[in-house]
Amino acid sequence: MVRLNVGGRPVTFLVDTGATRSVLTQPLAQASRETINIQGATGTTLQRPFLEPLECTLKGQAITHQFVYMPDCPVPLLGRDLLCKMKAQLSFNGDGSMNLGYGKVTLSVPLEESWRLMVAREFGCADKEVWRQFKVPYLWAEDNPPGFAAHHPPILIEEVPLKVPVRIRQRAYPRHIMQAIQDIIDLYLEHHILVPTESPWNTPILPIPKGDGRFRPVQDLRPVNLATIIIHPVVPNPYVILGLIPREAQWFSVIDLKDAFFTIPIHKKSQHLFAFEWENPNTGFKNSPTLFGAALARDLEALHIPAPDVVLQYVDDLLVTGYAEDACWQNTADLLSLLQELGYKASRKKAQLIQQKPPMGHQPRGCYPFDSLMVDFTDMPRCGPYNALLVIICTYMGWPECVPTRTKKATEVARALLHIVIPRYGLPSRISSDNGPEFIHKATQQLAKVLGITWKLHCSFHPPLGGRVERINRTIKDKLAKICQETHLK
Repeated sequence: MVRLNVGGRPVTFLVDTGATRSVLTQPLAQASRETINIQGATGTTLQRPFLEPLECTLKGQAITHQFVYMPDCPVPLLGRDLLCKMKAQLSFNGDGSMNLGYGKVTLSVPLEESWRLMVAREFGCADKEVWRQFKVPYLWAEDNPPGFAAHHPPILIEEVPLKVPVRIRQRAYPRHIMQAIQDIIDLYLEHHILVPTESPWNTPILPIPKGDGRFRPVQDLRPVNLATIIIHPVVPNPYVILGLIPREAQWFSVIDLKDAFFTIPIHKKSQHLFAFEWENPNTGFKNSPTLFGAALARDLEALHIPAPDVVLQYVDDLLVTGYAEDACWQNTADLLSLLQELGYKASRKKAQLIQQKPPMGHQPRGCYPFDSLMVDFTDMPRCGPYNALLVIICTYMGWPECVPTRTKKATEVARALLHIVIPRYGLPSRISSDNGPEFIHKATQQLAKVLGITWKLHCSFHPPLGGRVERINRTIKDKLAKICQETHLK
């Protein structure tokens, strides 16, 4: 008898060298569509299913195997398939006892492919339903009624003096569209987000189709926008926000709040402005992003994230970082718990939880020295045939490598990579640059493709992406100018 850890559970197997397939008597995994015909000692042929692959661990060795599911078998069987996969060796002693040993697995790699053994392993969450592990069942909008942040005081909207109320008739739409809008209105009425009222104002509802075939009602509030005083917007530039992501951040979670502008209540004296009896600011109201963003920012002040990690807000989207996976888990759990406690609702479908993939527009840090590079050309005082510098920056250490070049062409980039960077520091996995002609040239991109390098392009003079290399360029120019001045070089 041998004891293995199968799918996280200990299972005792009977070693049966006469069995072609290994057998489990308990459904430790879902049954697959694959089946096999089994012929037992009685000669009867039966059809039995395979289970989904399970991880088996024995004495530190872990392999993945697919078992046959036979609930009518007396004991689990360790057959020849699993014995061969583990390279098991059976030996018998003089007293009749048996020993089960395991051979060593030898890995042979061609010399030209040996560099792949040095590539950093990519970690990620294998569980696609990672949201369940945070245990915030009342936060997800798909399973709960609409959210409402009742702890915020109602917002009073200031009107333009002597403004005449506007009444615009509702346009008719096909029956299926009207019914879709009516279902949403009924839901909001049920949870007191909409209330019946009488008002001299009336603006129409516009059905906006969504990607899944449903419709989202949006109120045409352009007349209301003209009748209210504009609040100075405090919505930050998204590129500036991305620039605030700390360099140490390796893990990220992104949360999208659902129907965010409907969660902040409006004062009763201002409700008459929102035609069709809206009790909350609609997505078409010009001040909604500012009002909601300020309210949410005040709520997030109660969240304490240890440095260097941060929580960044862009209107109703939240980004939380983590320098390590455990830190990102804890920061995300604290954020989700706070949002649930305050009555907000988040979209489970759009949530990106505990991911190493950086948000779009953020330059990630490499996993080891010279794993991820940033490259750019800068000018230099002519020295012999050289009049330019190819600046190569390691995102892991911040180390700049400067290569003097005769021109700013793709051939210079390829020559620097093949003759200087790769022989000295190894093969990088990722390179980023602007979309200049020397970097988008066929020669450069083809070289990256052959070497298996991911080449990311961004716009020239883009602060969040190219700001780091631009700062290095400026520092190099200042140093060169100072040296030339002190040594009287031209």
